[in-house]
Amino acid sequence: MKIIWIESDTVFRVIQSDHLATLGYEVHVVCDVEEGISLCRHHEPALLIYDRSFVARDARLHMDRVVERGIPQLWVLCAEEGKHKDSMPEGVQRQNAFLHILIRPVTTEMFIWAIRSFQGQQSCWVSPHQYRLAGLILDEMRREVTLSQYQVAQLTLSELKIFRIIMLYPDRVFSVEDLKAVICSGDYSAGNNVQVHIRNIRRKIGKQYIRTIWGGGYSFMKVNHQLS
Repeated sequence: MKIIWIESDTVFRVIQSDHLATLGYEVHVVCDVEEGISLCRHHEPALLIYDRSFVARDARLHMDRVVERGIPQLWVLCAEEGKHKDSMPEGVQRQNAFLHILIRPVTTEMFIWAIRSFQGQQSCWVSPHQYRLAGLILDEMRREVTLSQYQVAQLTLSELKIFRIIMLYPDRVFSVEDLKAVICSGDYSAGNNVQVHIRNIRRKIGKQYIRTIWGGGYSFMKVNHQLS
């Protein structure tokens, strides 16, 4: 999921953008409003995040071109500005279906949950860090997979990264090279044991959830298994 983020708060930007990257999001952060709009026109992101908390009250963001393209927007406002919807551009006011607002202070959980509410499979997210699919619940914070009421498997960080991407995109086939990039963020030297991680995940949660596509890679296998 590609995100364009207009953010002037350096501390918040560094902490949250790094966190989003570890969750598999492609995040482009800019400080300038016009640069952010230009990126939206050229890169067609899945979401535009705009933090107005530290912008002067008379600074107006004319987003009609972004709205016309159907790009959803997540706005972060200070408490005072949140009371004055008339300060928002008319185009955004007319397209409330594309707009979600957070009022500072914003916790990490609130921020992640708001972003994930825009994802196509949002019904699969049962909390900011828990994803449900095919009877499994993946907990990113605990690095756990719940298989049933009495079965919980603990994953290593590399196993979590691999299984998360396979589970989030069940219709895709991921090559070994794809999964190396997920583990190592471009440094392939440490990712030569993808097959070992796959074998360990299968041992922990069951062989039926990850299928091997010979000559292709790995994909998620949906099975008739319901969480009791």
